[in-house]
Parts: sequence; C-alpha cells; structure tokens
Amino acid sequence: AYNANAEPIEIKRKPRNIVDAQFSIPYTVACALLYGEVSIEDFTEKGIKRRKVLEIAEKVTPTIDEEIEERYGREISPAIVDIKLKNGEILTEKVIYPLGEPQNPMDEDDIVNKFLDAAEYSGVLSVKKAEEIAERILLIEKVDNIRKIVRELARK
Repeated sequence: AYNANAEPIEIKRKPRNIVDAQFSIPYTVACALLYGEVSIEDFTEKGIKRRKVLEIAEKVTPTIDEEIEERYGREISPAIVDIKLKNGEILTEKVIYPLGEPQNPMDEDDIVNKFLDAAEYSGVLSVKKAEEIAERILLIEKVDNIRKIVRELARK
C-alpha cells in the first residue's frame, strides 16, 4: 500500500489526474484535514486542483511504521497520523481498522448516507428518489415479491 499511495512523493503531493489523487496519502490526508472528510467531489478535475489542499499535501510525509509493519505485515488498514502544530504540539491518531473494514463495519446510517451522497453527486437521481430507493432496499428482506418494488421504483 505504501508504494502505491506514497511514491513518487512529488506526484502524490500534486496529483496529475483523478487516479493519482485516489492513490495518494498526502492528497487524501490534506482533504480530510481541510474538510473533515474525503468525498466524491475531492476526486474531480476541479477538486484535485484546489490550491489549499495542495498546500497542505506538500506538508504530508508518509512513512512506514516498523511496529505496524512487524505486527500487521502488509495489511493495508493500520495507520498512524501525527500532526505537528505550529506551536510544536504533536497530535496523534492511530487507526488499526478504518471504517468499512470487516472488523469495523459501517452501520446502516453510514451506508445510506454514502449512497445518498453518491446519488446526489451523480445528478441522475433526485435526493427524494435516492431516499426512496434506500428505504426500499433496507426493507427488501421483508418483501415477498421483488418485482413489485422494481416496477414501483422504475415508474417514479
């Protein structure tokens, strides 16, 4: 994961295209620090050119943590983030299993919100239609005839 997401550092700090950004620790960390999350909009031609994100990405230096390497091997998940503030204080966050991993699964609200964000971004579905689809899917195990749901959703 390190090689694919941290090298060459010049490209990872200043992605040339959307795929570069998707596989960039400096870029995604900068987005998370600046916006509090990483979203679909961060991986657009416009998104990858934002000056403030690129300024922060220049300050991100990925490294391999020997303890994590020894304990977890080549698993992708574990990470430690150290942020050095201007006053010299260092903030540290260690995540062994990020949200979405089998050991730390997303809950129903997380999944629905991710779907609604993607649907809204697509411009294909209205928020109302996406909410309706999510509601139907969450109840799918209680339906005795899936054709009825498919017809209803296709009509609207």
